[in-house]
Amino acid sequence: MAISKENEYFLKALKVAITNSTIYFREHPLFLSTIDDLKNKIDLVCSQTQTIKLSFSKDYLVLNGEKLEIIQLYVDLADFFHRRYVKTLFIEKDVSKSELVNFLGQSTLSVSDIVKRGGLTLLLKQSGVLNISTQSLDYTSLIYGQGQVIKDVWSYLLAEAVDSGDSEKASIIVDNFSKMCKTVASGDLVKDDSVRNNVVRFLGYLKKNNNQGYKNCSKVLTSNILNAEGSINPDDNAKLRVFFEDLDSSEAADLLWEKISKSKNFNAERFKTFTQLVPENKHKEIALNLAAVLKGKNDDGLREKLRDIFSSSIGSGVSDIYSGILLSSFEQISPKGILKFDRVSLAKNYRYIIINLLIAKTDLVTAKLALQKLNDQWPSIIRDLDIEFINSFLEVLAEELINYPSLETDYLKILNNITSFVEDKVFSDSVDFDFWAIYDNLHLTTKNLNQYLVEIFEKANITPFILTLYFKFFPENFSDFCKMLTKRLILTKKHSDSGGRFLSAMIEAIVLTRCEIKFELLKVLYALSDDEFKLKIIKIMRDIPLDDKSFILSLLKSPNSLIRKEALKVLLKYQSMLSQAGCVLFSGFNFLGFNNTFLINNITIAEELDFKGSLNYLKILADKDWLWNKPVAAKASITLKRWTDDNG
Repeated sequence: MAISKENEYFLKALKVAITNSTIYFREHPLFLSTIDDLKNKIDLVCSQTQTIKLSFSKDYLVLNGEKLEIIQLYVDLADFFHRRYVKTLFIEKDVSKSELVNFLGQSTLSVSDIVKRGGLTLLLKQSGVLNISTQSLDYTSLIYGQGQVIKDVWSYLLAEAVDSGDSEKASIIVDNFSKMCKTVASGDLVKDDSVRNNVVRFLGYLKKNNNQGYKNCSKVLTSNILNAEGSINPDDNAKLRVFFEDLDSSEAADLLWEKISKSKNFNAERFKTFTQLVPENKHKEIALNLAAVLKGKNDDGLREKLRDIFSSSIGSGVSDIYSGILLSSFEQISPKGILKFDRVSLAKNYRYIIINLLIAKTDLVTAKLALQKLNDQWPSIIRDLDIEFINSFLEVLAEELINYPSLETDYLKILNNITSFVEDKVFSDSVDFDFWAIYDNLHLTTKNLNQYLVEIFEKANITPFILTLYFKFFPENFSDFCKMLTKRLILTKKHSDSGGRFLSAMIEAIVLTRCEIKFELLKVLYALSDDEFKLKIIKIMRDIPLDDKSFILSLLKSPNSLIRKEALKVLLKYQSMLSQAGCVLFSGFNFLGFNNTFLINNITIAEELDFKGSLNYLKILADKDWLWNKPVAAKASITLKRWTDDNG
C-alpha cells in the first residue's frame, strides 16, 4: 500500500539512526543530529496518533496495522528487528531523546548479547525506557527453525523454562533436546559456566517435575559427551561428572553398550573417559549389568572390539573391574562356543610372566635372561602396540636397576628400541597408540636436533607429539626453534595461504603439547602474526596458565581495540591484575584529546565486559571537564550511570 510522507520519513530516520548508532559514540555531533531528526519525525507521525506500532516479520513490515510494500528500506528494518526476536515495537508520543539514545544502544547490541541479557524487552525496562517497549517473539519457536540453534539462545531457553516453571515450554525442550544438544560441545559445558549451570538447573527441574523427560535428556547429554572428538582433559572431568552422577547402574550399562555396539569411534580412550565420569562405587554393578546384556552375543567383530577396549585398559584402576568380569567370559570363546587360540592374549601372558621373574628378585643371570627374552619379543610388542606392557616393564626395570646396576646396558638397549619406535611413529605422522601414556617414560632420543628441525620446518610435520618430544629432548635449544620458526614464516608471507596454514597448524599443535614453555611459544607466535592470528592466540591464553602477566598487560596498549578486549578477558581471571589493567586502560596521556578515541573505546570494552575494577578510573575521567575531554567524560558518565542503575 502507499505510505504517507510522514511515515516514510520516520522509517528512513529510524534506519539512519540504527546505522549511526553502530558507527559513532553517543556524544558525537553526527549521532546527536540523528537523534534530533528521529525525534522530529516521530513527533510528525504522532500528531495523528498516540502510539507508533511497528510489527516485524522476516521480510516485511507492518506500520500501525498496515502492511507496507516490500522495498529494501522496509525489508532491512524488518530483518534487523526480527533477528533480535522482536515481534512488535511500540513508540509513544512522549518519548524523549534520552530514551531514543538508550533504545538504540540496547537494540544495536549483538544478537547473542541481547539474548544472554534476557531479550530487548527486559533490557529497555532495565535502562529506564518508559515510552518505548517491545513484544518479543517466543524463543521456543527457534527450536523449529532451520540450521543450528545458537548456544546462547539454547542456554537462555533452559533458564527461562526453569525460572517460569512453564511445563509446556519444558516439554517442547525435552522433545527437541537431542537437536538442541548438538549445538553445545562438551568443551562448552566445561568452559562456559553459564551454559553448564543452566543445563544442570534444567535437568534438576525435570527430575522433580518430569522424571521420564529427565531420563531422556540425561541419556542424550551423556551420550553426546562420550561422542566428543579427542580425549577430555582429566582436569575437566569434575565439571562433567555432575551429568553422570544420577545414572543408575542399569542406565549406565545401557549407555556403555550402546556406545560399544553402535559407535565406530568408541575406543579404549573413550571408555577411560566413561570410567572417570561415572561414580567409582557403581562400576562393578555396571560391569555385571553389561555382562548380562552381552550374554549370548555371538558377533565375532564385537568380541574383538571388546578385547581391544578392555585388554588395553588392564592395570588402569577401575578399568580392571570391567576387564575381569567381561574378558573372563569372552576371551577364549569363538562365536560357535569352540575354544579359540588367541595369539595376542598368549603373547601378553608370556610377557607378564617374564616381568614377574624380574619382580621375584631372582639372581643376576636369571634377570639378564629375562631381559634377553623380552628383547626377542620386541617385534611382537610393536606389532600389538602393547603400550600398557611397555610402561609396566619400564617401571619394573627402573626398580631392578637399583638391585642390579650391571643391567643398565640391557636397559638402555631396550629403552632405545622403545624410543626409536615412538619417534619413528611420530616422524611418519602415524601415531596409532596412546602417545601420552608412554611419553613420561621416554628419556633418550635416537635422533639429533637437526632431524627434528628439518621434520618440523621443512617437511611441515607439525603435531603436538613432535613438538612435545622436541622440547623434552632439546630444552636448551628453544632459540634454535624460534629462529627456524621466524625464518619459515618470513618465507611463507609471500604466499599468504601457505603461511596461514602453517601458522594455524603450529598454534593448534602448541595448544595440545605438554611442555612447560607453552606460553613462551605462544608469545613468539604472537610477535610473528597478523591481528587475525593474534586474536586467536590471546583467546587460547585464556585457557592456559598465565606465566607472564606483564605480557598480557602490554597488550592493553595495542591500537587494535579487539586485541585490547581479548587481553582484558584474560586478565579478568586474575583478581590481583585488575587494578593494573585499569591503570593501563585509563591513565594514558590525553593532551588536547589526542587519545579520546582510545579512551572511549576502552570505556566501551570495560562496560561490555562488566569490568567494575575500572570504576574509580571512570569517575576521574567523568570529572575532567576540559573542553577536549568532554566526549570522554560524557562516555564515562553514561557507563557509570548504567552500572549504578544495574545495582539498583
